[in-house]
Amino acid sequence: MDQQTLIILGALLFGGLLLYAVCSSSPPKKKEFPQSFKDKIAIENLRGQIAPEDLALREDITAEEVEQFTQDFLADAEAFAESRRAMEERIGSLEMDCQWFEKTCARFIGSDWKDKTGYEKRNR
Repeated sequence: MDQQTLIILGALLFGGLLLYAVCSSSPPKKKEFPQSFKDKIAIENLRGQIAPEDLALREDITAEEVEQFTQDFLADAEAFAESRRAMEERIGSLEMDCQWFEKTCARFIGSDWKDKTGYEKRNR
C-alpha cells in the first residue's frame, strides 16, 4: 500500500472511531433540583421583579426551566385550591352532622346530655 492509501484509511478509521464515540455516548442527564428551589424560582418569577432570563442567568439554569418551574408551581397551586375546597365542603358537612348529633342527644337524653355522657371530657 502506498502512503496516500494509508492516510485515507487512517482518516476513515479515525472518523469512524470519532463517530462511534459521539453516537454511543449517553445523553447528558437532566439536572434534578429540590422542590424548594423550584418553588423559590417560580415565586420570584411570578413577582415579576426580575426578568426570567436574568433570573435564569443568576441561578445558572435555563429560561425554559424557569418557565417550567412556574407552570408546575401554578398547576400545584390550582390542585391544592381544589382539594382545599373539597376539604372545606367536607368540614361543613361534618359540622352539620355534629349539630344534628347534639340536637338528637338533647332531644332523647335531655338538655344535660353532655354531663350525663361525659361528652366534654372525651378525647378530641
